[in-house]
Amino acid sequence: MQVSPNERCGSAQQFTTEQIRPRRGQICRAQEVNTSPVRAGFVLEGRGTAVAQGSFDDRSFYDFATIRRDDRSTITNIGGRFPAEFSDLYRAELLRMMNSMQLPGRDVFNNCCG
Repeated sequence: MQVSPNERCGSAQQFTTEQIRPRRGQICRAQEVNTSPVRAGFVLEGRGTAVAQGSFDDRSFYDFATIRRDDRSTITNIGGRFPAEFSDLYRAELLRMMNSMQLPGRDVFNNCCG
């Protein structure tokens, strides 16, 4: 899990496309996730992740990025890379984490996007 300032004040999809997708191989799912009235998210799932420049390993990955709907100043990214044979196990655990996620009451990057 990573929490960062949303320096470009972009959407979760924009962050995923620019920051995560270039380091991933085969994408099997890329879609918006709107399961919460408080946050908007985007998920990227597939196989093959960058280990070194131009070199990909054969792991499965799951990346979920989310931002608050009322203040886009902070972006939260939950993700993982794991052996393909454990995809179902890890995916279920990451989904559980994502669905139970509570956003902090106080946002340290609050109101950076105005």
